[in-house]
Amino acid sequence: MSAAEVPVTGAEGSRQGHRAPRAERCPGGRLKSARRGDYWLNFGAHLFPADGAPSQARRLIEELGLETVDVPGSKTAMAMGGRVHTNRRAETYPFTLPLSARERIQLVRAGLIVRTKVMSFLAEGRRRPGEPEAARRARMARFERHRTFAELLGPLPQPVDAIFRTASRRVPAEMEELSAAAGISIFAGNWAGKASGSPVNLLGGSGGLGEAVLRRLGERVTLGATVSSVESAGEGVVVHYETADGASSMTARHVIVATPAPRSRASCCRCPRRRSSDGSGRTCAGSIRSWRP
Repeated sequence: MSAAEVPVTGAEGSRQGHRAPRAERCPGGRLKSARRGDYWLNFGAHLFPADGAPSQARRLIEELGLETVDVPGSKTAMAMGGRVHTNRRAETYPFTLPLSARERIQLVRAGLIVRTKVMSFLAEGRRRPGEPEAARRARMARFERHRTFAELLGPLPQPVDAIFRTASRRVPAEMEELSAAAGISIFAGNWAGKASGSPVNLLGGSGGLGEAVLRRLGERVTLGATVSSVESAGEGVVVHYETADGASSMTARHVIVATPAPRSRASCCRCPRRRSSDGSGRTCAGSIRSWRP
């Protein structure tokens, strides 16, 4: 059995001194990409905070010496009715998409809900004078956590539902499983008018982040490992995993589990459970829950 300060399972990366069991052959999780000459294909998550953004992801990119590039074209384009609509302002879609009058009204209604909540989400995310970062994060964790994204939007006609459902599937959950806050965050980059951010791409593909992390950490990352369970053990935790050489385990004071919530719940079945604050037991994709044994 090996020991680590903070092992990371299923994450995009970890900092020096941490051990990271990974089932794949390179860190990255949903950050998948492939180079094709002067072009690259991004198969999963691909948008990153722009230069100067107060983001841990941005600081990691800069720490690893990676280069970012602006995203060309329209960030609000969508394919519908057999053609690609490239409107640069989302507010125009109720008038240009092939929808019935009722569907246009419902798209306006849902769009206003999202737009209003996006503005509130961005306001909640701003650090207040003298406020510690931990307090800001705790406040963000309480934002719209009591209902799902589907409950926030309400019933929608199929064509309108498809627009929001397609966007929500960019994260590993359906609208009925996704917290309202996580759903709102998907639209924060494009549906906030002048307050919208300007996300960027990694030069060469988003998979370059995992590759850079692997170069930095080297042998401290255990690749080709499948984590079978995480359990409490005295003053720490034990991570059990399997590789081509057989079963193994490591102990740690804490563990970071960066997998979809249903999978995390299954692998962490031997750790103390906490009910969600509203008693619903709802899956909150995009959130992090920690525990102390």
